Amino acid sequence: MEVPGQVREFAETSVEQAEKAISSFMESASKSVAMVPGPMTDVAKQALAITEVNLKTSFEHARNLMKAKDIDEVMKLQSEFMRKQFGQRMTGGTASAAKRCFEREARNDLVGVDGAWGSNNQGSISSSAKLRQH
Repeated sequence: MEVPGQVREFAETSVEQAEKAISSFMESASKSVAMVPGPMTDVAKQALAITEVNLKTSFEHARNLMKAKDIDEVMKLQSEFMRKQFGQRMTGGTASAAKRCFEREARNDLVGVDGAWGSNNQGSISSSAKLRQH
């Protein structure tokens, strides 16, 4: 079954518009994260980077699907895409990178530069001092 040219053009235009909109959003999000320093800034930057990679991969996949000549090719492309995506997550791809980044930031929040618990809490009572108060 052949996909009519108008339908293919509409799909290509839609993907291009969506990609531009997402790109603009990601740029704004990155600027916002950079403007507001905090203990989780690195985690937010890493999450944005992971999201950007996943979005680019998805848009590339959508373009490949639009070039497919028949349903068999669509199924083959989809299977390969899913296998690749699943493989990345199972082998410690993006999810593990985000988890490692989050854990590092959590440690940095608990143990400050001087090694004292809670010293990165910007003037708040340390965790051990809170426990002694109760």
